[in-house]
Amino acid sequence: MDALKSSLADVMVSALFSVISDRLSASEFLNFAREEQFLSQLNMWENLLPKINALLQDAQQSHTVSFALELWLSRLRDLAYDAEDIIDEINTEVQRRRTLGHTQSGTTSKVRLFFLPCCAGFNSSGINFSRRLGAEIEGITARFQQMLEQRNILNLVERGGQGRLKTKKERLRSTSSLVDESRVFGREQDKQAILERLMDGETGVISIIGMGGVGKTTLAQLVYNDDKIENFFELKVWACVSREFDVIRVTRTLLQAVYLEILLQAAKSESPLQDVTSEIPLQDVTSESLLQDVNLESQLRRFTSESLLRGVTLESLNSMDFNSLQVKLKGMLSGKKFLIVLDDVWNEDYEQWEVLRAPFMAGEPGSKVLVTTQNERVASIMTTYPVYPLPVLSNDACLLLFVTHALGASNFDEHPNLKEIGEELVCKCKGLPLAAKTLGGLLRGRVNSDEWEDLLRSEMWDIPEERSGILPALMLSFHYLPSHLKRCFAYCAIFPKGYEFDKNDLVLLWIALGLIQQAKGEKQMQDVGLTYFHDLVSMSFFQHSSRNKKLFVMHDLINDLAQSFAREICSHLGDWFEDMPHKYIAKLRHLSFTPHQYEISKIFEALDPVQCSRTFVALRMDTSARAPRYYISNDMLQGLLAKFRCLRVLCLSEYCIDEIPYSIGDLKHLRYLNLSHSTIKQLPESVGNLFNLQTLLLRGCGKLTKLPQGIENLINLLFLDLTDTEKLVEMPLRIGKLINLQILSKFSVAKDSQFGIRELKDLLHLKGELSITGLENVVHVGDADANLMDKHGIDGLHLKWGTEFLDHQKEEDEMLVLDMLKPSKNLKELTISFYGGTRFPSWLGDPSFANIVHMNLNDCSKSMSLPSLGRLPSLRKLSIQGMNRVKKVGLEFYGDDLPSTKRFPSLEILWFQNMVEWEHWSYTHKGDEDLDDEFPSLRELMIKNCPKLTGDLPRHLPSLVKLIISHCPKLEGSPMSLPSLCELNIEGWNKEQLKNIVDVTSLTTLRIQSFRDLVCLSQEMLQSLGALQTLDVSNCTEK
Repeated sequence: MDALKSSLADVMVSALFSVISDRLSASEFLNFAREEQFLSQLNMWENLLPKINALLQDAQQSHTVSFALELWLSRLRDLAYDAEDIIDEINTEVQRRRTLGHTQSGTTSKVRLFFLPCCAGFNSSGINFSRRLGAEIEGITARFQQMLEQRNILNLVERGGQGRLKTKKERLRSTSSLVDESRVFGREQDKQAILERLMDGETGVISIIGMGGVGKTTLAQLVYNDDKIENFFELKVWACVSREFDVIRVTRTLLQAVYLEILLQAAKSESPLQDVTSEIPLQDVTSESLLQDVNLESQLRRFTSESLLRGVTLESLNSMDFNSLQVKLKGMLSGKKFLIVLDDVWNEDYEQWEVLRAPFMAGEPGSKVLVTTQNERVASIMTTYPVYPLPVLSNDACLLLFVTHALGASNFDEHPNLKEIGEELVCKCKGLPLAAKTLGGLLRGRVNSDEWEDLLRSEMWDIPEERSGILPALMLSFHYLPSHLKRCFAYCAIFPKGYEFDKNDLVLLWIALGLIQQAKGEKQMQDVGLTYFHDLVSMSFFQHSSRNKKLFVMHDLINDLAQSFAREICSHLGDWFEDMPHKYIAKLRHLSFTPHQYEISKIFEALDPVQCSRTFVALRMDTSARAPRYYISNDMLQGLLAKFRCLRVLCLSEYCIDEIPYSIGDLKHLRYLNLSHSTIKQLPESVGNLFNLQTLLLRGCGKLTKLPQGIENLINLLFLDLTDTEKLVEMPLRIGKLINLQILSKFSVAKDSQFGIRELKDLLHLKGELSITGLENVVHVGDADANLMDKHGIDGLHLKWGTEFLDHQKEEDEMLVLDMLKPSKNLKELTISFYGGTRFPSWLGDPSFANIVHMNLNDCSKSMSLPSLGRLPSLRKLSIQGMNRVKKVGLEFYGDDLPSTKRFPSLEILWFQNMVEWEHWSYTHKGDEDLDDEFPSLRELMIKNCPKLTGDLPRHLPSLVKLIISHCPKLEGSPMSLPSLCELNIEGWNKEQLKNIVDVTSLTTLRIQSFRDLVCLSQEMLQSLGALQTLDVSNCTEK
C-alpha cells in the first residue's frame, strides 16, 4: 500500500467511524444496549474512536507510508468493517423487536401472537444471541485499544485540528453541467486523413493505433458520424470488440448490427406507417433501441418485404451456429459497400482474424473496415493500409480542451492569473486528452489560484508512471477528489473494463453500502447520489457509452485507476483472481463476476476463501434481451447465502433462477436485492426478515406470481420495482405500511382484495412512474381512494382496467373511480387504458395540470366523447386509439370556453388510431369564422384506420412537418395548405382525395401506397414538388 492507497484507506475508515458514532448515539440503540448489558463496552468505543480518528489524520499527512503503517491501516480498516457489522446487527435486532411487537424490556407482547410464520424462526433475541454478541463487542474493544497502543511505534500523534480529509461532506463548487462529449479539439487533420482513406474507392482495412487515452475511439466516432461517410457507404455498423476476443461473439454482434441496420433502412424506405405501432417515432429508432426493445423489432418486420430478412430475427441469430452466422453475414453484406468499425481490438491471432474477415469479402469494392487498437501487432495483422499512428494532442489543443473543462470557456481571459499555472498543468498531461479532461474537470468551478498551485506542486507528479502503471495526472485527479466521491468512485473497481452501467442502478448500490451521506432537509438520498454521479461525470471519471447514450462506462485508464486504489477491497473476478493469495481473497469486501469467463460452479468454488464480502454482483456484459442466460441452481445459492452472511448487496439479475432459498432471510444486513429478469415465480416468506432491505428490484420477472406477505415488515424499503411483471396480479396485504417507499412502479388490484388501492393512501413519498392495474376489480367507489393528488413526486401514471368489461362493473361507477384517482398537478405523463366509463371526469383536461406533456388514451371503448384537452398548456404529444363509440370530435375536445389561439398551444404530435365509428371532425364555432389556429405548434399528424371519417382535416396547419393518413377511405375534405410539410405518407386513398393536398412546396418525402385508381400524379401537384428528394409509390392499381 503506497501513499495513495493509504489515502483511500483513511477515507474508508473515517467514513465507517462516522457511521458507527452516529448509531452509538441513537436513543433506541442505547436502551437496547443497556438492557443487554453492552452499554459499558460501547461507551468505551465512543472514547476510543475519536482518538483513533485523530491518529488517522496524522497518518494522512505522511508523504511516505512505511510497511508498519500500511499494515496498521489495513488492520484498522478490517476492524472498522467488523465493528460496523456488530453495530448493524444490534440495530437490526432493535428494528425486529419493534416491528414484531416487543416492548423495550424485551418481553413479548400480545401483538407477537398475530405475526407471520416467516418471523418465527428469527430467534436472535435469546440468551445465546446476547452472549455471542457480548463476546464479539469485547473483542472489538480490545482490538481498538491495541490499535491505539501502537501509535508510538508508528510515530503517530493525535491531531486536534482537521486535516485535509474531512469526515463530513466536502462539496465541489459549481458543477452545473455534464461534460459535452462532442467537444473535440486538434483532430481536424487526423479526421481528414482517415476520411480520405475511407473514401478512396479501394477495399481494405485501416488501423488507428495509439496509447490509451489518446482519443482513438473519439476519432473513429467523428469519422463514423460524418455526413460524407453517411452518403458514401450503403451500410455502416459499429462493434466494440474489447480485450476478450471471441470470434463467434464478434461475428454475432456484427450480424445483429447489420441485420438491424438493414431492417431499419427497409422499414424507412418501404413504409413509414410503423410509426403508429410504437411510442417511438421512426426517426428516433436506432439499431441500439431495436436491440433493447423486444417488441419493436417484430413491429418493424411487419412493414418490410426485404428478402434478406426472411427467416431472420434477433432470436434466431442468437441460436445460430458459427457457420450459419458467417453464411448469413456474408449474404447480408453481399453487393453492399459497407463500413465496419471494430473498436478496441486486442486479438493477436492471425488465424482468428482470417476467420472473422471471411464474410467481409462479399462486399462491393470500396468497402472498408476501420480498426482502433493500442497494440502494434494487432494493427500489423489486420491492416491493408499503412498503420495510422494517432499522435498526442498539441499543447495548444490540449490547453483548449483543459480550459473548456476547467473554466467552461475557450480561454483564460476572465481568469488571467490562472493561465500560467494552467499551461504548466497541461504540459504535465503529455498531450493525452483523457488526462486534460480529467484534470480540467477536477478544477471545474475552482478559480482560486492557490488550489491550482497545490495541484501543480503536488509530490505525486514525481511518482514514476512505471512504478504505479497510472498516469500521474489521473492519480492526482483521484487524490484531490472530495472524500465522499473517492469512496463512490473506488467502489466502481468491481466493474470490468468496457462494462456499461446505468446511473440509477449504481446510485442504488451506493445507497445500500452507506456511501451516500444523509441529506438535510427534503432532499432524498437518491437525489444526492445522482449529484455525486454527475460530479464524477463532469470530471470525466465516467463517460457516456458509445453504443447506448443512456448508459455509462469508464475509460480503460480510469478503470485501471479504480483498480489500483481499491483492488484490496473491491474486485471483479478476472483472470488474476485465481493467482491471488487466499489471505487477500478472504479480505475482499465487494465482488463481481461475469459468467462467460468461467462456469458458474467454478466461480463459486473460487470464492471459498471469501469470508466477509458485502457485495456480490453477477454481471452480464451483454444485457440484450436475446443474450444467452446462465443457470444458478438452488444448491449453489444455498452455499452462497451460507457463506456471505455480511452481504449488503446481492444482485443476480438476468439469471435463470427457479427458486430462492428460504435461508435468504438470514442475510440480516442485506440492503439491496436485485433479481430482475430472472425466472423466479415467487419469493420465500423469509424475505420478511430482511428488516434493513432498502431496494428490491424484480423488473422483468415475467413468471413472478406472488410477493411474500412478510414484505409488510420491510419498514426501511425505499425502492420496489415491479415493472413488466404481467403475472403478478395481487399485492400483499398491508403493503401500505411501507410508508418510506419512494419507488413503487406497479400496484395491482386483485379480485376480492381486502384493502385495494387504499393501500396507496399513506405512501406520500412515491415518485417516478406508477402503474395501477386491475382497476376493473374495484367494486366500491370508495375503495379507489389512493390519495394520488398528494403524491407530488409521481410524474408518470398509467391507469389500466381489464380488457373485458365485467358483470359487476357499472359505467357510472367507472367515472367515479377515475375521478377518485385524480393525480397531483406535477404529473408529466398519463396513460389510461381500457377505461369503461361513458365520459371522462373534468380534471382530465383541467388547465391547472400545466406539467402534462404526454397523454395516451387507449381502448376506452365505452366513452362517447373525447375529454376536453385543448386547455392543457404544455401537452406536446397526444395518442388516442380504440375509442370505438366516438362519432364526433368537436368543440368539447378543444375547450369551447377559450379563444382559438389558446387551443393545444404546445401540441406537436397528434395520433388517432382505430376509431372505427368516428365520422366527423369539427373545427368551427357556430356563426364564427374557421378556427385556423387550433394547433399552432403541431408538427406530426397521423390518422389510421378510421374507416367512417368524412369531411375536412384542419385546413391550416402552419407548423406541420409530417402527415400520415392510412385506411381512411371516406376522408375527402377541402384543399389543405401545408407550407411546412416535409414528409407525406398516404395509404388506401384515391387520386381525387390526393388533389386536396396543396401548397406542399417544402415536401421532401412522398410515399403513396395501396391507391385504388392512381396512374400518375397531377401536373399541379408535380409542379409544387420542387424540393422532393424521395418518391415511393407502391401497390397502386387502376380501377
